[in-house]
Amino acid sequence: MVLNRLELPDTRGLISGFLFRAGAQEHIGWPEIARIPEILQGGFAWLHFNLTDVRARDWLARCGLLPPDATEILLAADSRIRLERVADGLAGVLGDLHHDFDADPESIGLIRLYAKDGLLITGRRHPLKAIDRLRREIEAGASVRTSIALLAHLFEHLAETFESLIGEIADQIDAIEDRVLAERFHEEGGELGRMRRLMSRIRRHLNAERHALAGVVPRLPGWSDDSDAAELRSALGRLDSLGQDLDLLYERGRILQEEIGNRLGEATNRNLYVLSIVTTIFLPMTLVTGLFGINVGGMPWIQNGFGFWWVVLGMGATAIAAILLLHWRRLF
Repeated sequence: MVLNRLELPDTRGLISGFLFRAGAQEHIGWPEIARIPEILQGGFAWLHFNLTDVRARDWLARCGLLPPDATEILLAADSRIRLERVADGLAGVLGDLHHDFDADPESIGLIRLYAKDGLLITGRRHPLKAIDRLRREIEAGASVRTSIALLAHLFEHLAETFESLIGEIADQIDAIEDRVLAERFHEEGGELGRMRRLMSRIRRHLNAERHALAGVVPRLPGWSDDSDAAELRSALGRLDSLGQDLDLLYERGRILQEEIGNRLGEATNRNLYVLSIVTTIFLPMTLVTGLFGINVGGMPWIQNGFGFWWVVLGMGATAIAAILLLHWRRLF
């Protein structure tokens, strides 16, 4: 009996590879990557790697297509967001949301990249949203001219990803604000604090990406053209707009948390005020009961059958006197 052997594509470490040539694109894998200088003639390629895979890391370290500084950025473990000129290309680290993002401030991952004439290399250690959107866009048939243009598309998808998250945060802030205005604010402080921590983390990543992109747009490599610069400036404008929206939302969260603190303080003061009034009213009554609870000789009305009622009358009189005094002083 002869068993048919199922041949599976060897994609370990390589998430996706695309070759763009003459306005069309095609998938490439490890066999084509082995002769990458040859197949790049008249086109350019995008290689997207899983950086936790040993095969991918070995290829990046030994392929000879990257300058040493770019190789170091792609394989390093640091998390500093940046984008800078390296030799005749661009290399850097960008922030992106995890694919299973659950509003956890720690669920922001990193995209490492290197772009040069004819080649864009990206890598990540965890599934990320924006880079996956870009991959699916290319698989759907989208065509790009250069690696810089593809990088601009990546920034657009990063903006869309953060825009969606900022919209969700805005909806939650609106809901919290409605509950605060409806005096249902006692349980909102913790939720609002979590949202502010998340916004703070996003602000740091978004601002770092804006500054990195703004610093590199005027210093693009010589092989890029004016349309590449225009696409990057458009992406920068969108990131700037998102940054302003996030700043306003963060300020709303801060003011709302102050409002919750003020309302909680007012509620506490009201409770203390009521407690003080009640204590003041009952203090003379407590004094009377305390005096008549002393077991010593000479206590009045011990043998009197109406002694108890005289004490109750005295307690009531002291309570009424305390209430009249507080009302006269306009304390309630």
